[in-house]
Amino acid sequence: MQDVVIHIKHPDMERISDRSARQVLKTLSASVRQAQAEDLRNFIFSLDLPYSRLQSMADLMDGPIQRTPAYDLEELRKGSLILTAVVSVAIVGVFVREVVEVALDDEEERRKVLVALRRHMKKVWPQSLLDKVIADLKERGLGARMIMKTWKIRQQDKETIARIIAETEADEDGHPIPRERLDTTEKLEAHLKTRIRAAKAARRVK
Repeated sequence: MQDVVIHIKHPDMERISDRSARQVLKTLSASVRQAQAEDLRNFIFSLDLPYSRLQSMADLMDGPIQRTPAYDLEELRKGSLILTAVVSVAIVGVFVREVVEVALDDEEERRKVLVALRRHMKKVWPQSLLDKVIADLKERGLGARMIMKTWKIRQQDKETIARIIAETEADEDGHPIPRERLDTTEKLEAHLKTRIRAAKAARRVK
């Protein structure tokens, strides 16, 4: 099985606040969790079992998918934002323990499902999952007014990696929308000087 890795980089961002970083992490978590849920649901309904049993298995996943970590954060570097996350397979372990072993009493049925799951994890899961994450992030954005500029999915050793280059969302005139206001001492000082001068000018007019 291959690790599924998501690498996001915004090369032109001067600084990123804790709040903005949390927004990006929250957005990524929601996107990955949605992709995991959709992929596992597709796997369940591909099985050669009675529909009622498949629906039961899918229903059993509703709770675990919300409480299981979506990814493990490997790197988060501020400045020019760099984020690397490894998609967690914990939800697949939960699927085996809390769904397959609960919903299927027949030992042979259980064995066939586990064999199919192992094959799915090797051949389908990495590309399928990243395709879904990329499609969702294109629509959703990355959070903190960041959007995807370019992306590429490729296999490298024992990993399937999605490399995403982010950029600042533009306004109607094509100018980047500011993400952080007055977030450095220089910006704050310049802003205060401007406002002080404006206040003095207003007093003179009166």
